[in-house]
Amino acid sequence: RKISSKESVNASVPGDDDASEDGVDEVRPLVSGVQTGEFTVGAGAAPISSGMETGYHSDSDDSWESSSDLTIDLGFAPKPLHAGNLVFRDLNADGKFTEGTDQAVANVPVQLFAQGDDPLVDSFIDQAITAVDGTFMLKASTPGNYFLYIPASAFEVAGPLNGLLSISGFGADNGADDNDGENGLDEANPAANGVRSLQFTLSYGNEPLDAGTESGFASTLDNTADSDGDMTIDFGFMMPPAAPLAGMLRTTLPDPGMSSANDPESTEGDSNSNSNTSATAITFAAWQAAHSLGGQNHAADNPDGDAFANLAEYALGLRPDSGVLARAPFTLAVNAETGSVDAVLRRPSTGREDVVFVLEGAASPSATDWTPLGLTPATTYAADGTRTQTYTAVHSAAAYAGASTGFVRLSIRLDADQNGTAEATVNSPVFAWSLLALEVGQQSFSMPLLRDEVFAGSVVTSEGSTLTFATGGESIAARFESGVSYYAEVVSGTQAGHRVEIDESASTADSIAMDLDSPLSTLHSAPALAAGTRVIVRPHQTTAGIFGTDLLASTDSATTADRLLFFEEGAYRVLWLRGTGSGSVWTWESDESATDAGGHIISPTDGLLIHIRSQALTLPVVGQVRSTAYVLPLKAGTQMIGNGYPVAQSPVERGFTSAGFTASGEVETADRIRLWVGDATPGTTGYESHYLQLGVAGVQWTTESTEQPESRNEAELFQPFRATFYKAMQEIPSHTQVP
Repeated sequence: RKISSKESVNASVPGDDDASEDGVDEVRPLVSGVQTGEFTVGAGAAPISSGMETGYHSDSDDSWESSSDLTIDLGFAPKPLHAGNLVFRDLNADGKFTEGTDQAVANVPVQLFAQGDDPLVDSFIDQAITAVDGTFMLKASTPGNYFLYIPASAFEVAGPLNGLLSISGFGADNGADDNDGENGLDEANPAANGVRSLQFTLSYGNEPLDAGTESGFASTLDNTADSDGDMTIDFGFMMPPAAPLAGMLRTTLPDPGMSSANDPESTEGDSNSNSNTSATAITFAAWQAAHSLGGQNHAADNPDGDAFANLAEYALGLRPDSGVLARAPFTLAVNAETGSVDAVLRRPSTGREDVVFVLEGAASPSATDWTPLGLTPATTYAADGTRTQTYTAVHSAAAYAGASTGFVRLSIRLDADQNGTAEATVNSPVFAWSLLALEVGQQSFSMPLLRDEVFAGSVVTSEGSTLTFATGGESIAARFESGVSYYAEVVSGTQAGHRVEIDESASTADSIAMDLDSPLSTLHSAPALAAGTRVIVRPHQTTAGIFGTDLLASTDSATTADRLLFFEEGAYRVLWLRGTGSGSVWTWESDESATDAGGHIISPTDGLLIHIRSQALTLPVVGQVRSTAYVLPLKAGTQMIGNGYPVAQSPVERGFTSAGFTASGEVETADRIRLWVGDATPGTTGYESHYLQLGVAGVQWTTESTEQPESRNEAELFQPFRATFYKAMQEIPSHTQVP
């Protein structure tokens, strides 16, 4: 565009390009071009370098300087693109601006950001303050994707929007103006997070016109260049409704309609589309009507055999006919910078008004009394139409009262009539966090927590080493990341608790190829899995995934660095943290080439010793809790075994008094449990030994050194996140434990 002129073009008026320029401003240069005003050139009367001719290349006419004028300049700047235009309060609660009824809101700061910017960190491109009539207009200098943001300060006590919430729902960048709706993404806590719009696109010549969809209030604000401005990006606000289910977070957003073109599971599943063209708001009842699922469409039904019942799939935007997960809708994560344990909920930005999400905590995964944690999430929005709600520092919630381990789940409640009483409730899988205190010395460790699944479903056919599933057109194989190892765990049927490694390269969209020869598989011949058997596919836990490389102490010597000791075939195999700073890697003690072994798998059966050399630390661990049977193969001889559940268990609870275990009147011929004493008394080494005694009282676990042995069958010898040395007199390859 032509920049604003600051002077007349006349030889009698001084000023070269270093002072101003001489083009006559033209609103439509594409039609009319740009010209200067009239000027006079006369021999001996033109500007000279020592006078008015002081700008760029002013000396290029020095050989005839007084007869040439080099002060006639044309200056141009990027033509602005505009976005706006109204902030209002919806007094008649119809979801749009009604002129003469609704109230414009003045003095509201509105900011323009580029796609991908974080308003809490990044600088805005432009800012405007709404006028008395609620209007605003912002400028962008280049075409691109943008969003608008009203900062949290507008919702403070003295702010113009104090006490208000965004109107339920929003419009996409489809040209619909304030007389049809508004564009603010709903935010449960605007006083902390502000309110932003959905992303929209600005480009020259392609923006809405007055004669088209730019039909709302003050649509002519951009009429100096109507096709370069979008005056349909509006924010509407309302008083919050009476709070249902006090203290809990309700979604307050409508959803795409239920027409076949806008079915939420065809548009929101993995693609997370945000089509908003249908006027029919989604409810769980409408979802049920659209998904008959052979009659299995009730809230608690789960016809695709994954980890989420129908009500959860409705609420979280998941497909009801496929257990393939492109993302974890709910999980726990450790913040790499702070070490905080965070709960992360990812759901469609287009929410469900009849659903309430409640983050709950308990002291046990089998607890009957779960407590709402009462945490307020921070919310971010993605261009794919999802919002991520992060509940930070879950471990510090009052419900845990300073405990070092806690359990978390997401409760999803249907409140169709919004009367505060849930008609149906389903829950996510249970997750756990633990802050493990690692003291100087050697302590045992096992990892019972699981990584998020990438697929869960029911077997359709089982042929040889191949299992086939119904995946609704989604691809299991597409979820396998290069360099990551995956396994399948059978969670129902006659083989429940068994795990098999996956041959990722031989798996397909609807099948997994089992690697039955892998030593990590607990099945080594083609299993006869009946149709309907449920299977869950997950990536393995790894050394670097659990311990990282920046928490434990790394050095340039295996004699001083922190290390991990795996007991294998009667000897320790040692990983140590080699190097310093960001260049440290886990490497095997016997590997002189220092190959990165951070991808070493720590399977659910593995136990190990952690050797802290110099400084105590707290290791945060998180993951999903296994709720099904677990096969723990026992070999003849001494081995170090893990605990498949993050709870304390007794020998009876672990099934260690059942058939196959060897009891004897003599220690040397009986099965033995050896507990590492460094777990209870850091810095010490050695074992507390127990054996399976056969005596007049029957079969009982008892302490070796006790002269008058007492039964330890019910004692919680196996502590969560600890490992145990076990000596078996004979192998029990399919020993199965239950939670």
